[in-house]
Order: sequence, then structure tokens, then C-alpha cells
Amino acid sequence: MGEEVMFEKDLPCPCGKGVVHVELLEHDTWPSGRHQRNDLRCEDCKAKYVSGFLVDAYILRADNEEMEKRQHAIYDRRRAVGDKAAAKYLPQFLEHVKALKFKTAMYDAVGCGGSMGRFYKDTRYGLDAVIEDGLRSNPAHALKQLKVEDAEIAAELEAIAKEAAALKEFIAKVPKHPVPKMDEYTRR
Repeated sequence: MGEEVMFEKDLPCPCGKGVVHVELLEHDTWPSGRHQRNDLRCEDCKAKYVSGFLVDAYILRADNEEMEKRQHAIYDRRRAVGDKAAAKYLPQFLEHVKALKFKTAMYDAVGCGGSMGRFYKDTRYGLDAVIEDGLRSNPAHALKQLKVEDAEIAAELEAIAKEAAALKEFIAKVPKHPVPKMDEYTRR
């Protein structure tokens, strides 16, 4: 499978001494739509900036590392709460979900997100694993289905929500140099 460059342009980099080479690409074997690739061609900016994962812009490397560190900490805490909920409530949750008559009701009860088709596909390899993953990834939803109030888990989830809000606030304050969008230039 190859890619065809549909359009390319050099635009100023964040410091103004070099360029950002932007290419608009399209796959040649299947209609996946277009996407773009950016190449920061300035040694000063390469040393200082990175194209952020959590934001669509060039940001300072230190800010990106801080965002990733916080994101990983939130993920680890969520996983720990999910593990705690699974240790306490997995047998009860398995029984609850399996007692439901329809797959759509099971899908709603598990609350794992994704599509119904994905749920059908995943359950072919084991309903128990899908139910357990739903409990681990979204313990608040699972406990609500069980009509269980666990103050310890609720408090931990609330603390995680505060960390996530603080991360969102941090991201909003990070100075950003927008990644140029090729659509803006190809319409002219």
C-alpha cells in the first residue's frame, strides 16, 4: 500500500528561522480519505518543540512530557480503582450481566463503549472477559448497574476526575504553535 502526495507546502516554523514541510497524503489502494504529515525542518525548533499527542500543535518538549506524565498517572489510578472494584464486585457483576436476556441489555449494562457490533465480536471470545473489562474500565457505571454505593471507590473516582480536570486546565494554558492544516491551503 502506498501513499500519494496530493499537495505539499513549506510554512514558517514556530521560531521563523526554518520551515514546517506539510504534505497532504492519500492512500492509493483504498479510499481512506486524506491525512497530512508534518515535518519540522528547523534544528532550533526540533530541539525545543514536539508535535503534542494530546494537542494538535507544536508545544515545548517539557510541557509535553508533563502532560504525558499526568495522563499516565491518571490512567494508572483509574486502572487501580478498576482492579479494586473487580476484586470486590466481579462475581456479582458477572451474575448480573449474564442474567440479562438480550445482548443489547448486556451491552448497556457493561457500558464498555464502542459499537454493538464490536461488543458482539468481543463476546465471541468470552463474555466473562468483556464483562470484567467493563467493570475495570468503568467501575462507576458497573456499580450503578448493581445499585451498589461504595464510598471508597466513589472518593477515588472523584479524585481522579479532579486530576483530569487539572490536566485539562494545564493543557489549555500550555503555549501552542498550531500545526498548519492543509485543507486551509488546498481550497484556495
